[in-house]
Amino acid sequence: MSTFLPSDEEVEHQLADVRLRVMEATRTVRSPRQATGFRRARNLVITGVAGLALTAGSIVIALNTEAEQLEVRCFEGVSLSARSTEVFYVDAVGSSPDLNLDAQLDPIAACSTTWATGGFTPGTDPNTPIYTVPPLAACELNNGIAAVFPNRGKLTAEKLCGTLGLAVWDPDSGV
Repeated sequence: MSTFLPSDEEVEHQLADVRLRVMEATRTVRSPRQATGFRRARNLVITGVAGLALTAGSIVIALNTEAEQLEVRCFEGVSLSARSTEVFYVDAVGSSPDLNLDAQLDPIAACSTTWATGGFTPGTDPNTPIYTVPPLAACELNNGIAAVFPNRGKLTAEKLCGTLGLAVWDPDSGV
């Protein structure tokens, strides 16, 4: 059995058809102008989607901030690790677009009710306000939520909040 190798001319002739098909396929590939238009459209879509995602994120943050503004945390002792309870101003949420939160948010009044109804005394009936309310001082937590502490030492609010590393709650601060 002998091995027959084609000559260079025969190989050239056999591959001419393949070469023609490759050249035709290369011509049908997008031109640089078409590719630029595609990239431009793709980039516009990506930018639009990113813009929508950022807008949605901003809305979520704004809604959470509003919910925090309607929250007051009442502490049983003068410590951030003391037992606490949260009071929410549920009636104020969504009641009016022109709602003045500062006028309605009185953290000391909210926590006075908690103390008067025995909120820190287990097993009490919250419908009988018979408990003594200690002097209270309002501070602002780092996240903007109002925090109320009993002020049995009769310190000024500035001193009491300062010992906890907090600012004094200011109704004009937007909290």
